[in-house]
Amino acid sequence: MFCQSMGIRCGFLLLSLTSQVVKGAPRWLCRKKRSHVAATGVCAAVFQRSGVWRSPRMLHSETSGAASDDRKSALLQKPGSASKLLEACLSADGCLETSLGPETFSEVLETLCRQNATKHARTLINALCKGQSHSTVFAADEHIMRVLPTYVDLVRRERDLEALNVIREALEQGKFGHALQKVTLVEQVYLSSVQLAIEREQLEEAVATMKALRRFARRPSTPCPPPGESSDGSESLTSNFDAVAQQFESERTERFCKTMRMFSKARDFRGLFLTMDAVQLCGLSLSAAVLDCLAQCAVREVSFVTGAVSMDTMPDGRFPEAAFFGRSNVGKSSLVNMVIGRKALAKTSKTPGKTKQYNFYLVNEGDPTNAFYLVDLPGAGYAKVSKGQRLEWERMFGSYVRERKKLRVLFHLIDSQTGPLEEDARLMSSLAGTLPVNEGRGKTQGNRALHYVVVLTKIDKQDGSVPPSVFDRLEQVLESTGLLSSREIPVLTTSAQTKAGREAVWQYLRLLHKHWR
Repeated sequence: MFCQSMGIRCGFLLLSLTSQVVKGAPRWLCRKKRSHVAATGVCAAVFQRSGVWRSPRMLHSETSGAASDDRKSALLQKPGSASKLLEACLSADGCLETSLGPETFSEVLETLCRQNATKHARTLINALCKGQSHSTVFAADEHIMRVLPTYVDLVRRERDLEALNVIREALEQGKFGHALQKVTLVEQVYLSSVQLAIEREQLEEAVATMKALRRFARRPSTPCPPPGESSDGSESLTSNFDAVAQQFESERTERFCKTMRMFSKARDFRGLFLTMDAVQLCGLSLSAAVLDCLAQCAVREVSFVTGAVSMDTMPDGRFPEAAFFGRSNVGKSSLVNMVIGRKALAKTSKTPGKTKQYNFYLVNEGDPTNAFYLVDLPGAGYAKVSKGQRLEWERMFGSYVRERKKLRVLFHLIDSQTGPLEEDARLMSSLAGTLPVNEGRGKTQGNRALHYVVVLTKIDKQDGSVPPSVFDRLEQVLESTGLLSSREIPVLTTSAQTKAGREAVWQYLRLLHKHWR
């Protein structure tokens, strides 16, 4: 206090001396304007040295330097200082100050976010992402990476899609270094952009952003090779997320599930299935929460249409359909309930041969673009049915496969404990001459695409595994019936009890509509 008062006294003393000097100065200095400038300059120098007054220019330079820690701390704690904070970090041309350190940058950004100064925070981030004065090492500093999620939350709340896109482009350009190791930040930026685009009813942009997330997640973790050299890309985001990401798995899962629900509400199933793909690419497991969310989103409504006993009693073929068939008591009804996320839609029973008709379930009736049929076929090989009835059933089954032009997927269910039996072999033989010939990569002979998929059920009975002998027997039967001669046969393993294999079944249900793929 004493030093400060002495500084003020000295300042006034020098000011009076300065006025005397000005009076006796040469004529060119005694002009009114120039004498005022000269006096002001001298006074400024005095007051600057005494600590009484500082010019805005000095405040700007000192705040960005190491010697202004006290002043910086005061600004950071003072409410309403957003403009001054921004001015302290940017040069006259809008670029980041070259003396600005990452720790100071992160503190300023965090303060701006805390004050909800979205405009100023966005200006600061834009200077970081687009400016050339700082290297990637600066942008990827741990202090900056720590506060970026807070900024993303801020612009998401403010519905600022353009600000999110700036961050996303910077990630894709490598401005934040090894962002592949910051999977939580990558997910937050992309999914926030997707959700905001859906809210704005910009579905095409939302789908494009989700596709970009899938591409970004598939990137190799190593630097891109020079032109002309190839990279196997074997290491993707799945193998590079850090331990911190695992700690927040529930939060990350909920972010994906929220995106899936928003796509479903917008009736855009493309984005729904793209989001499911991204879950695995980003290193998250398809947990029960994710699969339940998928079933609820993909099956908005479902109703029983009819139990057909002949081709004439089947519903019209307006919508594509997928059928489940196999021997009696193999678990068809249970699998249908598991796939669509309903407990008792398809009637189940411990008595073999309970299903004696073609049960048609219409999914998403109120949304014709995404509607489809699930068909639960009666079981073959029921011992209490006469031989004539079994032959009639097989005849009807062949007619169903040939005549239902919008039948897209046939799921042949086989018990994983026994493998294919005689009835399964007879079904395969009848299908060998009915199914269209596969010409590779999803192309089929003619204009009809019909996929045949083998599903091994009840794997929970054997601790979630299938004996190798079952696979060997299956391959032998497929070869002997001719089904393997012209196509590849996918084999899925499922359990209605543990819900294992549900995502695999849905991957083939995506073939029902072209826009789901």
